[in-house]
Amino acid sequence: DDATFNTGVLLLDLDRWRSENLGQLVADWAVRSDGCFLDQLALNLAFQGNVDFLDWRWNARFNGSTRTPPQCVQQVKIFHWNSYPLPKYWQVGRNISFNKDDHVWRPYAVRQCRAAPWAQDR
Repeated sequence: DDATFNTGVLLLDLDRWRSENLGQLVADWAVRSDGCFLDQLALNLAFQGNVDFLDWRWNARFNGSTRTPPQCVQQVKIFHWNSYPLPKYWQVGRNISFNKDDHVWRPYAVRQCRAAPWAQDR
């Protein structure tokens, strides 16, 4: 009944990862689970509760179904977009509403897309 974790944001002790051959342990679980849920299941099975959880601000997940209160958005260190619908790079900058948290990601995405090498050719 161990708590599971989302693998979108991980902080790893790389010295321990290497010295204990944890990459192989995760790979073994990936094979045993037939790749189900990609890395998510393999990492959870490999560590089975032997994890520390970061404060929510370091892995703030938004699903777009409700508008996240601004006081929460202001505290976030890492935004983790892990739901549908997510914006496609070619839609960023258009006045399209994707979800109720557009206001959070849109300023970052627009800036990144305008700076992308392929955008300079226009």
